[in-house]
Order: sequence, then C-alpha cells, then structure tokens
Amino acid sequence: MIASTSQNSHPKQVLVLGHDVRMVLPIVRSLGQRGIITDLGWCPDDSPAVHSRYVRYNHQIPSPDLEDDSWIDILRALIREHRYQLVIPASESIVYFLQSERAAFEEFKSVYLLNDAVFQTAFDKTKCGDLADSLQIPIPQSQICKNTEELNSFLKTVSYPLIIKPDCSVNLNNADKKNFVLTASSAADAKQLFQQMISSCSQIQMQETVSGIGVGLEFLANQGELLVVHQHQRIHETSGHGSTYRSSVPVDSRFHEATAKIVKQLNYTGVGMAEFRVDYETQEWWFLELNARFWGSLPLAVAAGVDFPRYLFEMLVENRTQFDSRYQSGVRCRNIRNDLRWNRHWFLQFCNSQAVASAQKQGWKTNSISLKQYALDWLRMMTFRDYHDVFSIDDRAPAWCEARQIFKSFCRNLISKKELKQSKDKNCPQMILDVLPDYSSSSEGLVIEKQLFCEPHVNEI
Repeated sequence: MIASTSQNSHPKQVLVLGHDVRMVLPIVRSLGQRGIITDLGWCPDDSPAVHSRYVRYNHQIPSPDLEDDSWIDILRALIREHRYQLVIPASESIVYFLQSERAAFEEFKSVYLLNDAVFQTAFDKTKCGDLADSLQIPIPQSQICKNTEELNSFLKTVSYPLIIKPDCSVNLNNADKKNFVLTASSAADAKQLFQQMISSCSQIQMQETVSGIGVGLEFLANQGELLVVHQHQRIHETSGHGSTYRSSVPVDSRFHEATAKIVKQLNYTGVGMAEFRVDYETQEWWFLELNARFWGSLPLAVAAGVDFPRYLFEMLVENRTQFDSRYQSGVRCRNIRNDLRWNRHWFLQFCNSQAVASAQKQGWKTNSISLKQYALDWLRMMTFRDYHDVFSIDDRAPAWCEARQIFKSFCRNLISKKELKQSKDKNCPQMILDVLPDYSSSSEGLVIEKQLFCEPHVNEI
C-alpha cells in the first residue's frame, strides 16, 4: 500500500514503531536531518534511540497481542490525532502484528503495509524457499519437521552442524521474544533445540550448513521493480543474530538478478533485504531468506550513501521513483555493543568450555577469522576508520547512552564465574574473558516493554 498524501501546510510528521535501535535510530536520523518531525512508539525509554535530538515524542503503547487488541485503538487514536504522513513499522514483530490486523489500519493511507503476497511469503521461511526454488534460485537443502517422528526420521540422513529455523521469527506466544535461528552440533542437540522451538511455532525447517560468508542485498522497490539496491558483506557474523561488523561491496549481478525475480513475482513495494550465502572459493551461492522490513545493517547502507529511510518517505509520500543508486564500496560499520559480544564468543572458541556449545545453541556461533585479520579489524576501530551504528557526530546523545549501558554491563560481568567454572582448559585466556562483557541479560533490540499509554516523553529537536 502506497501512502501518498497531498501537499499542504500541515508539517511533515512520521511515526516510527519499533524497539531495535539498529533500525529505529538510522530512520529517525535520516528523516530528522531532512526536517521531518519524527515520533517513536513501542521504543523502551532506556533505548539509545529515544535520546536522539531528532525525536520529538516517545509514545508508550501497550505491547501488541493477538488476544488483547487494546493496542489497536490506542495506535489508531495516535495516528488520527497527529495526522502522520507516514507510519513505519521498523521491527519484525511490529510488522507482523500490523499486517495481522491489517483491516484495522487500512483506512489510514499513511500506514506502511506490505501486500498480502509479500507478507505471507516473507514471514514463512518455507514458502520463501519454495518461491526461490520455483524461480530456479539455488537454496540449501532443507526438510520441514512438524513433530518428533518426522525429526527422528530426518536426523538419520544428515550431517552436522545442522541449521534449525523456525517457520516464523515472531514468537506467537510472546510478542516480547523472537525465534532465533539455532545451530545443532549433534542429534541430541537437534532434538533438544527442536523441543525448545516447536512450542512457539507450527513447524521447523531443518537446513544443511552451507559454506561461505553472509551477504545481503538491500533494496527499495515499487510495484515489483527494483529502484535502488545496496550490497553488504558480513565481516563478523553469528549463526543466529546476523552480523556485528560489515562492509559495503559492489553489487553482485547474481544476487541482483535473483532478488529482482523475487521482487517481480511478489509485486513488491517497499524496502527489504534478500539474504544470501556465497563461497568465493567455489563460487557457489545460495539464497537464504527475504526480510520484508528494515534490516539490522541499515546504518551501513546510509553511511555508504544509500539513504533508504529518506527514499522510502519520498516514494510513498511524495510519489518519487527516481533515485541516485551510486554508493561507496569499502565502507565499514560496526555495532559496538553486539561486536563486543561477538569478540567474547570468538575468544571462547579457544577454550575447552561448555560455554562454547551453550553459546552456539543460542545463535552465537561466530565465523572464523585469522588472528591477523582480527588485529586489523580492531586497528581500524581504534584509528576511527569505521562508522558505528549508534555514534554520529551531530547526534551524540544516543552513543553516550549506549556507552553508559556497556559500562554497566562491564561492571556486572567483570568476571563470568559460571563460564570460568565450566571451563576445563587451564590455558583459557581468562583475562580476556574478564574484560569482555556478556550481554545475555540485556534486552536491547529484543524486548518491547509492556507499558500503558501515557503522556509522551519529549526531547528537544
């Protein structure tokens, strides 16, 4: 649905809904720098995004729930009162619940919604894989398992490690949680993780592990036509939580062609990212999934010169379809908070510790890089050659907020007694583990606080 509006004297206002600072903050900054008034909803008060100089209000709305629809009336009243030109769902769970209650919001032409074909396909990994396969786009071998019997039969024919994917990343039992992609290193692990995951989704996709590195092709499309694309490659990646450090790279024609086929087939309008995995040694590649929303590495695309949030606003509100698609390759961007955790787990792989296996089951299996590459990556950060997801020279308050949160986590986790006790390797680099905090207790990017609607928090613009 394109949310076009006529030009009038009413100030341009946008409502950004979501709790993940990686998406919310670059959207706020992009629109705010263009002079567009930006409000937030479903964003915790302790989120760095709330402290941005470009945020006017942070509206507190009840957490979305398929059984309790009180949030619908409150959100509708909010949209009606402020007359927003555009309402952008920036987090996956928010997209899901708005789409599920589509009928309640269709009267508001300003609400950015996907067409049903995109929603049904992108939010079902099985359907998404089937679509790619029908378009002759290579995908990893996989099997759907709905119960223990099907799982046991499948496990007799596979090798490990094995990727375990929920059919939908949104946890239908609890909107505050997300179903993550997990990795099993044995049949026992697979059975345990299957039982853990099946309670929050209808079926599970068991997928072979493919070699290579993760690549994302982000795009803006209008009625099935790609208007702008940007490609990034992961440098530090995890098995279930995306990348923490990535680089912009030139567009690969193979990925562009595959994405164009999917976008055309779905008559896609809006922003999204197609995920691929490529082995540059063998030149084999696979399509993994389609994210029909803003993505975690959005700050990199903006830093490289592709301002997707602004382009989306101009397309939907101002009916613009021509954009400059040039961008700078080699730009790198790092999420400091998550990259510190990546570093922690990267060091843990050198320990004979049960903590390593535990972390992998939680989606924190890290990719392998050489010590030389590791040192060079840190040198780039220490010499300020990289962009950061949260830090911006003209909007520094969010970075200060994140720094305080990291310091508090550091103090709480100066010594991880549990992991050190589990470790049996006396040569484990204990001092390194002591100074790299773990954010396992952090809610950043995952939790929507259940709060009642109240007077909005106000920031100066």
